[in-house]
Amino acid sequence: MASRLKELNPSVEVEGIPKPLEQLTDQELRSFHIVVGTHGLQGVDDLAAATDRLCGAGGEPAAAPNGNGNGKKRLRDEAPEAKGNGSHEIVPTRSGAMPQLLAAGTLGLFGFCALDLMAHTHRVVKKAKKEDEEPPPPEHFVVRYPALRDAFRVGWRSLDRRTPRLYAALQLLLRGGGQEEVEARRAERLEEDGLKETFLREPLTAEYVATVVRHAATELSPMCAIVGGTVAAEVIKLVEIAAGKGQVAPINNVLLFDNSDGAQAAGITGRFGPAFRTDDGGVDKGTPQPVAA
Repeated sequence: MASRLKELNPSVEVEGIPKPLEQLTDQELRSFHIVVGTHGLQGVDDLAAATDRLCGAGGEPAAAPNGNGNGKKRLRDEAPEAKGNGSHEIVPTRSGAMPQLLAAGTLGLFGFCALDLMAHTHRVVKKAKKEDEEPPPPEHFVVRYPALRDAFRVGWRSLDRRTPRLYAALQLLLRGGGQEEVEARRAERLEEDGLKETFLREPLTAEYVATVVRHAATELSPMCAIVGGTVAAEVIKLVEIAAGKGQVAPINNVLLFDNSDGAQAAGITGRFGPAFRTDDGGVDKGTPQPVAA
């Protein structure tokens, strides 16, 4: 595969490393500019573990060299914590050298795409107001991304009512299990948080979660095409931005597709995860912040 990709663009260095992600050394991981996990929720779990290795909790680089990094459990093995969303929870800004991460997958009629770009800068080019005028200089913005682990661990009480119910369903599926186990987990979370299944605009019913569970191991060509095209578009954006040519901001930070209702099928982008405490003592809620070029 690597040799065939090399033939498509001889000017690009292409190397194949036939090892699972967890078996790559820290040096090998850091040698990548972009790492894409396309095997669904397993990809989220694998990339979250990679983040723990390269940039542990609190923004400090992890010291442990093993596959589980600083000793954090895998997402599938740990009980969910009631993490805040946006200004509900403020954490230190993250640091450390790591590649840009993108996790995506399909579950039958459902799909998602999530990004962790650490602190990512993009530019916005504006046109001149009049044909005979010079265009204004480009503006540069930085967006601070939560770790994938935190992006999928927001407590239900912190969610905006407009949040797609697919987000909560994916949280339940991250820990694995069959339909009965996932349903028990749904009922337990609702009871612990003192919520009704109508806490979101679209009710998180047992029937809906069961539908997502049934589709978890299914890949449908139309949905694969949609999610695959989204992944390709995001990678192109990142490559163009790195080359100083990109003008379109990447997804910030999770895109959810729910085609279970054909009449209302849509992709919805949401910002999930904590806010960051900036160096000047302010709070960055994940919105683009202007920076000097």
